[in-house]
Amino acid sequence: MTALLRKAGLGAAVLFALAGPAHACRIIIPPPWPHPPPEVPPPPRVEPMQTRVHKADIRIEGRLARVEVSATFYNPNNQRIEGVYFFPIEPDAVVRSFSMVVNGKEQEAELLDADKARKTYEDIVRQMRDPALLEYVGTRMLKARIFPIEPKAEVQVRLSYAQVVQADAGLFRLRYPLRSARPDTGGGRVGQVAIKATVRGDAPVKLFYSPSHKIDTVRPGEKEASGGFEQSDVLPDRDFDLYWSEDRAAVGLSVATWKPAGEDGYCLIAIAPPDRREEDRSPPKDLVFAFDKSGSMAGDKIRQAQSALKYCLAQLDRGDRFAVLAFGTDVDDLTGGLVDAGRDAVSKAQERVAALEARGGTAIHEAATRAAALVGDSKRLAMVVFLTDGNPTVGPTDVGEILGAVKKTNAAKARFFVFGVGHDLNTDLVDRLAVENGGTQQYVGEQEDIEEKVSAFYDKIARPVMSDLAVEARGAELYDLYPRRIPDLFAGGQILLFGRYRGGGRHAVVVRGRRGERAETCETEADFDGRPGHDFLPPAWAHRKVAFLLEEIRLHGHSKELEEEVVALGKRHGILTPYTSFLVAEDEPAPLREGREAARRSFEQTSNGRGGVAASRALAEAKVAAETLSPGAPAAMGFDAAWGAGGAAAEGAAAYVERASRQVRRVADKVFVQADDGWFYDTEFDGSRRPEIVEVARWSDAYFELLDRHPGIGRYLAEGLKMVVCAGGKVYRIGD
Repeated sequence: MTALLRKAGLGAAVLFALAGPAHACRIIIPPPWPHPPPEVPPPPRVEPMQTRVHKADIRIEGRLARVEVSATFYNPNNQRIEGVYFFPIEPDAVVRSFSMVVNGKEQEAELLDADKARKTYEDIVRQMRDPALLEYVGTRMLKARIFPIEPKAEVQVRLSYAQVVQADAGLFRLRYPLRSARPDTGGGRVGQVAIKATVRGDAPVKLFYSPSHKIDTVRPGEKEASGGFEQSDVLPDRDFDLYWSEDRAAVGLSVATWKPAGEDGYCLIAIAPPDRREEDRSPPKDLVFAFDKSGSMAGDKIRQAQSALKYCLAQLDRGDRFAVLAFGTDVDDLTGGLVDAGRDAVSKAQERVAALEARGGTAIHEAATRAAALVGDSKRLAMVVFLTDGNPTVGPTDVGEILGAVKKTNAAKARFFVFGVGHDLNTDLVDRLAVENGGTQQYVGEQEDIEEKVSAFYDKIARPVMSDLAVEARGAELYDLYPRRIPDLFAGGQILLFGRYRGGGRHAVVVRGRRGERAETCETEADFDGRPGHDFLPPAWAHRKVAFLLEEIRLHGHSKELEEEVVALGKRHGILTPYTSFLVAEDEPAPLREGREAARRSFEQTSNGRGGVAASRALAEAKVAAETLSPGAPAAMGFDAAWGAGGAAAEGAAAYVERASRQVRRVADKVFVQADDGWFYDTEFDGSRRPEIVEVARWSDAYFELLDRHPGIGRYLAEGLKMVVCAGGKVYRIGD
């Protein structure tokens, strides 16, 4: 009854309101019961604009970069909306020109200086309660109005601008603000992202490298390189960085440095060769191909391996020498030792390879020692390409005995490049045969094409430029360089060394090596005080060192010292391993703890089968990965063996990694771990400093004053986490 009365009262009031103006002299007596005022319907919710496509074409000639941006936005509302387009511009960029075209019409755009842009960024952060733009505080801004955006319609924006790129220590760098493409400022996904960058230099382009994204690189000529990537349904979580170098010297050398306050520095030393296409400019080499023809290679395996070997033989240079060993139960020397790579010799070897049949056991001991012995007195760069799909079954089968025999025989220090095919492998033997003999290991899965993998590899090592490399810095101390053994330099490739250093100032970095029988040296000057913008270096260095340490544990057994080092690096740089317990808590479920321990045992003990191959393959790739770790969730290394082995180990590993992905966040050069209280703590934070914590409320004046005192803190605050962060020697708790 009460509800009906209230309904009647509301109806009377509305009637009064509607009738009042038309019947001013009419007296309407309101009902005798109380009634609420009329309800005003809320305005329709305006949904944020969606970004369907974001593309950028970056063309760099000399020191001028021209950037063409194309973006497609969608209005999901039933009404027109107005958009404002913001585009951050690097603080040191010199914008030559810019224009914006919307729906075919040129729009007026404004270039805001850093101070005016800062106010705009902060105003948006305050109004939207969205901290994502804080990363760009201190950065200039292009700003333009987009109107109208019709209901349920798309609008295309094209932006073009040019900027001057700077170089230091022979290294050019350009950053494209891809994070700013995220819809609704701080959240949302983009339907399609595509970035392409092309460099045309006045001199040969040596290094061409993105630490932020995995790019496909093409080199149409010596003075040009291009690369890019495409992604669908993606949340852009980092800007696109591109590094390159130009050099007229025989070997290009570039250095990037980063030095956190109060710590030793981090560095990237990039060594890149010229584009040596003339065969007579490449020093001659000795190559031995040791090829498994045991019974388990029957079918597609033997046919693919034969095609790969025939391809490699066809690519030999005229000055090379080569030998082919086919091994099953016995070892068959198809060439009668090392022979010159003349047309007739190559043709005869290809014919004998084509006639091979898969049969017999696997005489790895004899094949490896004979391959090393064939180049025993070589003064050239000597290499052994070794391919097998199984465990040793003929002759000595003990891994230590085989490796010892190869070491004794390998007087020429031939590099062993080992291909393990399938899952029926002893990864301990495959890995150590490569690592202990200066080469690399690669794994070819059951469904992968042997011919494609081996042929692509041979193209990379076909033309050596420098071998036996060593690096030093005059006036600074380099240490902890990875890869631990510097690989040889080949035409068309590049070497990326990540390391630590002590000292400061500008000093020469020197690389020494051997080209054939001749010594060669190249050098450049580097700033060891550190350069802004290179904060990708600490996690990139740590990722490679952890991969090296985990491989050492797998190859040589567990040690407390190695485990402690893995744990320290994992916690500091957000790398999840079977030894890194980010999430240990008193209430940790027993299955999670037991599963992680099972994953650890599986990692240390599994050297055969699918799990062993997966773990070895992952570590081999991690040691030389080009791109850095993604921000956000931690990298997971060393769990592959557990997943391959299955059972409790796999379940425990999966549960641990899934939980860590929610509770560990990597942001630039810092890592934050969520504690039981729900806050994310900087891994640099020492619990004994709790009394020193300074409380800062988000969106308060103190919050923005903190940005003034520590400009770099904006990239951490941009994540929007309830966090405890260390900056400038102080500890701050940032929360609502």
